[in-house]
Amino acid sequence: MTPSQSSAKAPAKILLLSDEKQEGHFRTLTADESTVYWRPTDPRDDLDATLGEEQFDIVIANYRDATIDILRAVEGLRKRQPKAQIILVCRKLELQDIIRAIRFGVRDVFTPPLDFRKLAARIETLARRSEKPEGMPSEAALGRWEELIARLSDEPVPKLVPLLSPQLVDRKSKRSALGKLMSSVFKRP
Repeated sequence: MTPSQSSAKAPAKILLLSDEKQEGHFRTLTADESTVYWRPTDPRDDLDATLGEEQFDIVIANYRDATIDILRAVEGLRKRQPKAQIILVCRKLELQDIIRAIRFGVRDVFTPPLDFRKLAARIETLARRSEKPEGMPSEAALGRWEELIARLSDEPVPKLVPLLSPQLVDRKSKRSALGKLMSSVFKRP
């Protein structure tokens, strides 16, 4: 085995969950250094079986509109996926619930309104298995998470594309999209 082969990291296995008990309430994907691959799922696939058969590196639990006990669900995830990095996307939690979530091993909690850029950067950092990235990940690195971010968002995908992947639009429309975003954030009275 050559040194370059030994330093190559295995693709990160990611599980994306939602609180829905319906077809498509979970998806699995893998991510290597440059590509995100959405693995095919069968509507008959069972989440419990998947959690028992496979260990994931990252679990993104999208419980924004949950009608379930979020922390009980996270506790169950931790028991089934003891080594996974858990990112929780949910409604605002009380301080004691945040402390409980941390005790269950939740790495990050994101609440609406979601900061898509920070969420994509955190996923990128965990997928590369590095605790402290050297600065913000590149636009291309963030852009590869667009489909996943779109699944976590109520925003339509076209609004995310200029924010995460400027290479997909020409410079003029990029400046225009950024200008609109900035003007909406910093409105003058």
